[in-house]
Amino acid sequence: MDNLYCSLHGKKSITLDMKSFQLFCKACVVLKNEENGTKNLKILNSESDNPLISCYRHANEEALFFCDDCAEFICRSCFATDHRQHNSSTPELIVKTIKENLNTTLNQLSLLKKNVENNMNVMNEYNNYFNNHKIDFKSLVKDVNEKISKNLDTKSKEFKEEIENIFNGIDFEVENSIQRLDNNKKKANKMNNEFQAMLKEVESIKSDKMVCVFKQEKDPYILQNKKFLSDLNFFLKENLEKTKEKSTKEMENFSKKCQKFQRNTSIYENSVLNTISSGIPNICMRIRRFKNYFPTNTTMFKTDSVCMLTSHSVNLVGFSICGLFDVNTVDKMNKTDINPATLKNLNNLKSLKICIKIFELESFEKYDANSTPISSSIIELPVICNITDPVFQFYLNNSVTINKDKINYLIISNMSENFYIDIWKGRVSNETDVSQHSVICNNSCVKFNFLNAFGLESDINEFSGGIISDVIFSHVD
Repeated sequence: MDNLYCSLHGKKSITLDMKSFQLFCKACVVLKNEENGTKNLKILNSESDNPLISCYRHANEEALFFCDDCAEFICRSCFATDHRQHNSSTPELIVKTIKENLNTTLNQLSLLKKNVENNMNVMNEYNNYFNNHKIDFKSLVKDVNEKISKNLDTKSKEFKEEIENIFNGIDFEVENSIQRLDNNKKKANKMNNEFQAMLKEVESIKSDKMVCVFKQEKDPYILQNKKFLSDLNFFLKENLEKTKEKSTKEMENFSKKCQKFQRNTSIYENSVLNTISSGIPNICMRIRRFKNYFPTNTTMFKTDSVCMLTSHSVNLVGFSICGLFDVNTVDKMNKTDINPATLKNLNNLKSLKICIKIFELESFEKYDANSTPISSSIIELPVICNITDPVFQFYLNNSVTINKDKINYLIISNMSENFYIDIWKGRVSNETDVSQHSVICNNSCVKFNFLNAFGLESDINEFSGGIISDVIFSHVD
């Protein structure tokens, strides 16, 4: 059938009769009213033979030209009219264009193949990154949850949901892109081989007209594959680039989430370990005694004390104490009446070492200086520059249980040598009886009563100008 052609219509109209299994020219049957369409059939004996080919529109006219744009043989009339703007010429001249087009297509395929392979490597990196890190961090969340506490279960689930939200869509999109790239790569390889075979076949055909006949037969396939190249190019430039941008953005987002989780996990783990070792809970509350703060000049501070009672039993965790007064802050506030001795001492003083002791008494007991305190801590009280909130917050070495039916004495002692110092002070709200003061914690409804510690010497009145500002505690009752 490859060597059979119609002398009037070429090879295009050769058809097989399915009833008689005989080849015939369909154009001759339709246009020439022949019965069987075999009258003008001839066999091409060699590639050098130039069969007579008729115009695709005018069957009685010899096709002297070939339109490369339409892949049709045409006569003089069609060449001058309908195909005037087309890439049309004699078969001898058009064959060069056909070969050039095939070579151009092969070059495009070669470049696209490399582009597809490069993009597959990139997308595989994204896919491996997401898959590996998702597995790793899900495992991390599980390990942290089991290692630290069941209380972290909620946070772990929230983190898992955040990670799932990041991966949702991206996983599918990356895998879909990889699958499409893989399919396109296979198709591009197949196309490359077929176009190389076509080019070899074109090179082997000696007759220019037969080259054009070959192009005419293969043209639908060539057009189909050119559309594939165009679609693939669009996919690489548009679809794939957007997927890569989204993946990069989500990788950064994922890394930030993981870093945040690891940082919070580390903080939570340290908090739990501290709770285990010290008994200080990782969730505490704080009450503030003073309504306002004010500086005072040249105060001799050796001992301060206050008595405390609570409506519920609590774990006492720490305190806030008014800090040393900064001379530079005084200058900014235009305070010039500073004792020279105070100025000299403060210039040499970076911090003040103090001791805090807590004694527990029954309601009928009297304070005994020789009794053993239930808690004793030594801290360094720093110089304070913040005039808005001039307090230093610190935690005890171990939490202390304050029972609601007991009386607790808090005693603060200056462990340095005696000298005059400037120290911030606070004042409780104006009440009729300034010797006692109560504060209720809204979060826990625990009521704290502060009284003058009778029977103890004190250099500072904790109600008219005290230094024990806040109490930090955990509600246990």
